[in-house]
Amino acid sequence: MDLEFHPYEEANRDYIFKSYSVVMKAHIERIWGWEQAWQEANFAQSLEKYLTFIVCLGNQKIGYIQYEHTSEFTFLSMIVLDQKYQSKGYGVGVLRKIQATKPELPIKLRCFRVNESAYEFYIKNGFREIASDNEFQTLLRDNDA
Repeated sequence: MDLEFHPYEEANRDYIFKSYSVVMKAHIERIWGWEQAWQEANFAQSLEKYLTFIVCLGNQKIGYIQYEHTSEFTFLSMIVLDQKYQSKGYGVGVLRKIQATKPELPIKLRCFRVNESAYEFYIKNGFREIASDNEFQTLLRDNDA
């Protein structure tokens, strides 16, 4: 699997937002409703806050990721793979590459409660639930997973 992470460039902004919208919109609509202006503003903030990378398979863009390292863990804010690349092992490869950026740190993330397939994916790949609320489940994978 020849996955590469390419640093975010402004030229990729439309691709990333479209990918986000296609994959996440149905979940967000179920929880809060989709308000386009709010989503665009929140998306812009996430580009400033997190390290953002385009996930590529060879020359093909297949998604994007956003994360940040803290002193205690790597927080995985977003992993979005285009639908035709989901459930084919690429997500596992992405997690491995993220873990390799700071192998000593566990990975922490929040998963929409309504996104059952994502939750199952993370549990299958060594994450455990450490907290939950009405909208999210917070998951952690120790660095030895």
